[in-house]
Amino acid sequence: MAQHTVYLSGLIVPGENATFYRKKVAKNFQDAGFRILDPLRSKGKRIAQASYKPNEIIQRDIQDVLACKEAGFVFAVMLKSAMDKKVSIGTPSEIAIAWYNHIPVVFVTDDEVLAEHLWIRGMCGRGFLIKN
Repeated sequence: MAQHTVYLSGLIVPGENATFYRKKVAKNFQDAGFRILDPLRSKGKRIAQASYKPNEIIQRDIQDVLACKEAGFVFAVMLKSAMDKKVSIGTPSEIAIAWYNHIPVVFVTDDEVLAEHLWIRGMCGRGFLIKN
């Protein structure tokens, strides 16, 4: 039997806004026996050094999402409070890739409008609204 895999999808920006929830979430999933695929692994250093090609990162992230097909899911987080007027392009793309490939998606947000969005509700098997 394949080990269950979780891909941590969410906004990637320099600083705490991209990492503050990932460490705790990753630890909780690991403690429950899941293999974690975090798109931030080695990415921050490469982005800061501008030593990457965008297609390399995109392809790796797509492969990570697809690695959840056998036994896993995508854990997608879009927190308005953490976005600081930034828009995540990757997270909705990863949700769409997962949905198209019949990979479950668990969605977490603090944005009531986003939580009720037709595409989010249609593509994510489970959604959670965090109220502040």
